[in-house]
Order: sequence, then C-alpha cells, then structure tokens
Amino acid sequence: MAIEGMGLTAIDAIAALTVGRGGRFHRNVETGELIYQPSGQEPALALYSRSGLPLSARAENQKGVSDQYRARFLTRAQVIRWQAEKGPGELDFFADVFPLLVRDMAHAYYLAHARQRHGEAFASLLDETLVRLDTNSAEAILRRCCTGIPLFTWQSLVDPIPEVALQNRGVYQVWLRTFLETDLEEARRGNVDSPLKAACDVLRDVRDNLRDAIDFGALSASSHREFMGEFVPAMNRLAVGPPLERIEEWLALAKAGYLDLGFGPGAYAAMDPEQASFMVNSPLFPQASFRADVLVRARVPKSSPAIDQSIFTQRLLERGVIQPFCNGDVEIGGIEVDADLHIVSAEGEALDNAWALGTVCEGAKFYTYIVPRPHVNSTALVDAGRTVGELFTRARLKRTSPEQPIANTAV
Repeated sequence: MAIEGMGLTAIDAIAALTVGRGGRFHRNVETGELIYQPSGQEPALALYSRSGLPLSARAENQKGVSDQYRARFLTRAQVIRWQAEKGPGELDFFADVFPLLVRDMAHAYYLAHARQRHGEAFASLLDETLVRLDTNSAEAILRRCCTGIPLFTWQSLVDPIPEVALQNRGVYQVWLRTFLETDLEEARRGNVDSPLKAACDVLRDVRDNLRDAIDFGALSASSHREFMGEFVPAMNRLAVGPPLERIEEWLALAKAGYLDLGFGPGAYAAMDPEQASFMVNSPLFPQASFRADVLVRARVPKSSPAIDQSIFTQRLLERGVIQPFCNGDVEIGGIEVDADLHIVSAEGEALDNAWALGTVCEGAKFYTYIVPRPHVNSTALVDAGRTVGELFTRARLKRTSPEQPIANTAV
C-alpha cells in the first residue's frame, strides 16, 4: 500500500494499518529502543511526499498551558502600523512580514543558547539589548557573546537535506534515519531548552499576529499565492507536527521492514493500467520503486465551495448567497467573509445577519482549524465570542424594536 503525504493524516492512516490491525510496539528494556511486533495482518507501506520529509516531532512542552513566546519583532504594534500605512492587497509577505517572523525565531534560538551558556540573567539582558538593535548590529553582538553556536537560518530548517545525502538511496536512508533521530532528541529536550524547537515554537506562539497581518486580503494576490505555496507547507512541517512518539514509531516500523519512507523529495505515484496497480517512483533514485494495490492520498483538501460536495453548500453557491474567497484572480480557499465574519454574497454584499466561522472560511481567515488551547485567546474562541456577542446585541435590538424583524443565520 502506498501513502501520499507525510503529515498528520498519514500518521492516522499508518496507525490504523499497523496497531489498528493488531501490531504492537514495545520497548527493549536494556537498550530503550522502540520495537514493532507485527500481527501479520498489516501491509507493507510506502510513504512519500513532495519534500520527502515527515513533519517535525512536537517538543515536550516546558511552557505549561498558557506561557507563550512574546513577539519582539512581528509585534501587534507593527501589524497595526501596516494596517494604517497599507491598503488591502498592498502587503508583501516575504518582503514585509517574513523577515520579522524569522528574526523572532532567531531571537528565541539564540536566547535559548545564551540561557544555557550564561544563565537566565544574561539571557534577559541580551533579550532587552537585541530588540533595540537593527539586524546587522544584533548579529554583531551575537557573534561576540554566542561564539561557536551554529548559525540560525530559515533555509537550514526548510531544506535540511545535504547534497551528500542524495548520492544514492542507501546514503539517503541512513541520513534520513539520523535526521529523524536527531529531531527526536531535540523534541525530548523541550520547547524551551532546545534552541531549535524554541525557534520553531515561535511559529505557533506568534500565529495571531501573523493572522492579523494577512487576513481578509491584506496581502497582494501574487504574495498570497507565494505565502500559501511556499511558506505554509514549510510552517506545517516545522511547527504543527505530531507527538514525538509517533515519529519514533515510524522509525521502528522502518527498521522492522514495514514502512519505506526513503524515496526522497519529489517522489510520485503513477497508475499502471496493465497491472491494475500503482507505482511509487523516485526522480532521485530511479531504482527505488514500489508497487501498490492501493493508494491512499493522506492529504486534507483545502476548503473550497467550488469542490464541496455538500448539497447545502452547492445550493448557497447557486443562489449567490456565498462566493469563494479570492485575492485578485487567485482563489485562496473557503467562502468570503468580512472582518466581522459576515458572509459576503456573490454581489459583494456583506450579510449582516449571517456569519461563517471555522474551516468554511479558511482563506479569508488563516489557520482556523486548530484546537483551542487552555488559557489562550485562541482564534476559534475569539471568533465565536464575537459572533455570539453580536447575536445577543441584535436580539436586544429586536426586543426594543419589534417592528424590525431580524432573521439570524450562522454557517
């Protein structure tokens, strides 16, 4: 069986096809190694994706339920300045937003190193110093007080495969196993003590500021396309991965011979009509092919009313009650809503008595499908609270003005 995608959906699929069919994981009491004991009912699995890399393991949480990294560069104040200075569709993600986001990640990375080397007091002093400096001056300070520390770069995170690992399939498989084992070690150190995981956790902790910067068509159409195609997949791999135990289980399955994930970047599946099967092929390693009777596309499609098979959605679309959210000529996803989450009709009218929340408007809003965290103003709760508050306000108005009937609708 072949599985396309190495994200959270693939993790669920693999669990269903292994432990879901009677397989068991157990730990060697002497070495601590996780070992897979097959049931004999599981299929051999080939796993591939565009990047060739699984999601990074989520680090042990050392922040508790409410502690978060506080943005130093991609701040709420900076977002407000953009909103005042730039009109809709004028912000460029990679020119305006991305440099500040990466600087926040680097800030968390170097502070974690400084804390371990010189203590909390020094790290706090460094924190207050760096936020007052431009990028070049900050880097000069870091070179002097954090010598010997590997340089933090976005590129090293999103493209970690060295050229030497691509010389043949055997070398790549050894490199990939080492890469995943190193990632597990960093995850066990935690999202504060591991400089790399602290940096990646910034992507989660400043997500609200990122939302505020890009929601409701703030980016130009071309920039929005680049944001969705280049940044979001990388962010997902770095910041929204599974518990570390799942990656450890994948390694155990690979060692047991039940999971092949060594196809490298760019692997794809093609239908073989003569054999009524699929072939997984690797452009980097032509000899690495895998024949499968079943292909599972372990990807969640974007929310789009154009492809939604729901009769309810299609009727709303046909009647012009809803329309796809587009930024210029680029369809981003979901249905269009305004800043108050009112549905925008095909005529461009915001319906003041109809709201849409969650994945149905994933596009106008960014990252609506995350689970709320305790003691954090998660966007799902904030949006729901705003909508309910407006509903109650309208209900009070209706009681005081019975001659003005109001029909309330929420999607």
